[in-house]
Amino acid sequence: MKKKQHNCSTTRLLYLQLGVCMFVFMCSVQVMAQSAPETPILISQEDSTRALIASSKGYTGQTDFKRLKSVRPGGAFVLFVTNLQDILQNEGANAFRSYAEDGNGQEYRLIVEEILPMNERNWVYAVRVRMTDNPGPIGDVLVRVTWRGMTTNRVRVGVGDVGGGPADDEGAVPTPMPKEPIISSSIEKNRVTPRNWPDIIRFMQQATFGPSPDLEQRLRRIGILGSVLKLCC
Repeated sequence: MKKKQHNCSTTRLLYLQLGVCMFVFMCSVQVMAQSAPETPILISQEDSTRALIASSKGYTGQTDFKRLKSVRPGGAFVLFVTNLQDILQNEGANAFRSYAEDGNGQEYRLIVEEILPMNERNWVYAVRVRMTDNPGPIGDVLVRVTWRGMTTNRVRVGVGDVGGGPADDEGAVPTPMPKEPIISSSIEKNRVTPRNWPDIIRFMQQATFGPSPDLEQRLRRIGILGSVLKLCC
């Protein structure tokens, strides 16, 4: 008899947890479109979406370097990425992926060989990549980098030559080298408040033990839906 009562109590608890998760999930779906996480940013030249590129030969993180106009097909080169919030010390090249798309829609995998912070701008990371294929001088490609499931903006890289290739992504703008950390400067300016901030506060109050700095940062990064999935799974 006691065993039967215990099983009934356990079943009711499971149904209650499932109901709470479903309720929170449905609420989060309504605001997930507004929950844009802070994503890493590939750095471009000041006046275009063409990538800021350095030669991989002898590059050790220095701020002063020779800029490349194009890269050798099948060769290695250095891109620059910023906005890597709370990157861990033990996160190396294997935490990153990189891809390029040519004018025909063909996608190429780039091997990420090394990542290191710049010497005088440690909020910017140099990413050395190499094309796994040698497509020849195909002109411009659009390159992106992914980290923790997030993808950067795409920047133009000339392979063997400059010109042609796919059109820039809709809404693409230059993303030049930042003079200060993007996230830190935002926090110092009373932290950029998302449009769905009331929903984030309500979520922290109703679905957790209340607002906290750590939870706030996680919600800013992975969104409400991502947090729901972590809570329920």
